[in-house]
Amino acid sequence: MERRDDRSEFADVDRATDPGHFVRLLDTFTAIDFIRAYKLRSYELLDVRERDHLLDLGCGNGDDALELARRVGPNGRVVGVDRSETIVPEARRRAEGSGQLSRGGKQASRS
Repeated sequence: MERRDDRSEFADVDRATDPGHFVRLLDTFTAIDFIRAYKLRSYELLDVRERDHLLDLGCGNGDDALELARRVGPNGRVVGVDRSETIVPEARRRAEGSGQLSRGGKQASRS
């Protein structure tokens, strides 16, 4: 049985054999206690405050952008950007389901 090497496919998720695998992989990582603690500490170090405006480059499935949006409150703004045509719709779906999405954005096309 051949072992899967996600490293090369992660560089270009949309050309991967199973792009949806990376959405599931990000969810798996986020469920690990150590990763959750690491992320919480990184939010603290960012010193995010209400009304801040933040940009999350490489936002993936949008989980970090959603948490940051909760922290900046209704008068702040968080924009998540990712180049993946597979992962961006998933991030948008999660944002719509969270009530945190205040306005839509346009997804840039691949070059």
